[in-house]
Amino acid sequence: MEPEPSLGALLEAITALTATVGSLQDQIRSQGQQLMELKAICKETANLVGNKDQGGVQAKPGPLTGPVTPPLIQGEKPSLQERDQFDKEEQMVVWILYHMTDKAADWALPIIGSIIKGKEAFANPDAKRAAARKIAALTQTTTMSEYVTKFRNLIAELDWNKEAYIAQFTCSLHWKVKELLSTKDIIPNNLEAIFAASIKIDNICCKNKENHPKKAPAKSLATVATSTTTTRVQLSVDPDYVTPEERDHHCASGLCVKCSQKGHGIKQCPNGWKATIKEVVVMTFIGMT
Repeated sequence: MEPEPSLGALLEAITALTATVGSLQDQIRSQGQQLMELKAICKETANLVGNKDQGGVQAKPGPLTGPVTPPLIQGEKPSLQERDQFDKEEQMVVWILYHMTDKAADWALPIIGSIIKGKEAFANPDAKRAAARKIAALTQTTTMSEYVTKFRNLIAELDWNKEAYIAQFTCSLHWKVKELLSTKDIIPNNLEAIFAASIKIDNICCKNKENHPKKAPAKSLATVATSTTTTRVQLSVDPDYVTPEERDHHCASGLCVKCSQKGHGIKQCPNGWKATIKEVVVMTFIGMT
């Protein structure tokens, strides 16, 4: 067993952790100040570009000093002329940063990286753990389409690799879908392709189940009683008849089923059937409703 850390070592660790937390707080405050300055610049730039059609004098940014607004083409992402389409001001800031070029881009990219790292550092780890527990407990109990939808929603909160997603998805399929999927000549190695193949198989299974005639439910017996009766079996009427009890007893004792003698089997019996009158006990089940 490793020795317990001393009190001095614990105090040093706490001091180092406190310094690290203080450094992170300083970085966050610095990033917040940078974002505030960027928001002011972006608002001013957006207003200048938005007033372009009104005939005012525009301050056009140079190719190496500021953002370059791409031409507005139908189907493209929103431009600064459509600034009302941004849900948040942060989205507009990131859009401008991503569209900077040359020296301006060299200045903007580290800021974007810092923003992303800051969000990841303070992300809620419990959300990923909760999603992992939910996806591990998820099984196909309804249609494949509903199962795929739930699976998609959960993997959006996870960062697993492709192989892990495929393994988790296939292991929780309905046994019939899993069986038919495994019989395919070429099993897809792409998650979306497996989604499509599984949905197709499940739809076929549902149609077959609907078209298959349902069997009538068996009549349940209210009470079941057993009684033992003695029946005289006239073997002369059916000389080849051997009761199941006798057959099992002869086989267990190594006797011939025909003549009850040792040393040979029923196919090699030289004696033939013995037609005698015997009493056998037959167990009959009488259902009483």
